[in-house]
Amino acid sequence: KLYISKKERSFKFKKNQLKNINLVVDHCKKIFNEKKTSILENYKPPTHVVIGPRGDKKINVQQIKELKPILKFAAQPTLMGLVSNYIGQIPIMVSATLTYTKAMKPTQKPINFQKFHTDMLDESLLHLVIPIDNISVKNGPFTYIDAPMSSKIMKKIRYEGGRVEDNIIKKYAKKKNIVKLSGNRGQAWLMSPYYSFHMGARVEEGHRLMLIICYGSPNMAIEHERYLHRPDIQEALLGKNSSELEKNLLRLYN
Repeated sequence: KLYISKKERSFKFKKNQLKNINLVVDHCKKIFNEKKTSILENYKPPTHVVIGPRGDKKINVQQIKELKPILKFAAQPTLMGLVSNYIGQIPIMVSATLTYTKAMKPTQKPINFQKFHTDMLDESLLHLVIPIDNISVKNGPFTYIDAPMSSKIMKKIRYEGGRVEDNIIKKYAKKKNIVKLSGNRGQAWLMSPYYSFHMGARVEEGHRLMLIICYGSPNMAIEHERYLHRPDIQEALLGKNSSELEKNLLRLYN
């Protein structure tokens, strides 16, 4: 009964609509707390990856511990059905990334993904955005321009990729077109990073701790260091107790 509009290409979940969301939030918080001292000592702007891609290195025991609960959560029928209906086939889990962001210094300017951009690699991509701590407009919420307005801006500026300055976005987008994903820990949204300009991690106060699970179509998934469907990752994360949906999320497509 749930669906993602092909016009808006986004979806906001109601409270407790996703099973075990509190468990995955608590898991991410625990992993962060275990690494907190090291994270704060080695922090470099714009953000620190707490859980996420490690290039083409073989997955290790710590990463298995970090990713298994996230994979189990991501494979629940509500999410799999919703994403499958949107892309027209059973998806894979492209990536799962937990990032920590400190408040920017007054002299710092937005860089990299702190500027508006789109992910042009794959039109099937969907980001599941979950704040691990409460996020206000001051904590650098994940922010995107609604898909219809993003499409208009792309045509106006003849967008072919890369970062776009705020003044260009604001020339066309009104306040009603700008969606800031602020809210309580454990809220969740799905959005298309391909069809919507988006940015985040412009933290003015405090910090931001956010999990983003990325889904995509298997036949669009090229070999990439962030993709989780490598054979060694399958072998490490899947076992006799894994559900069929978990196996689907990490399957190879030939």
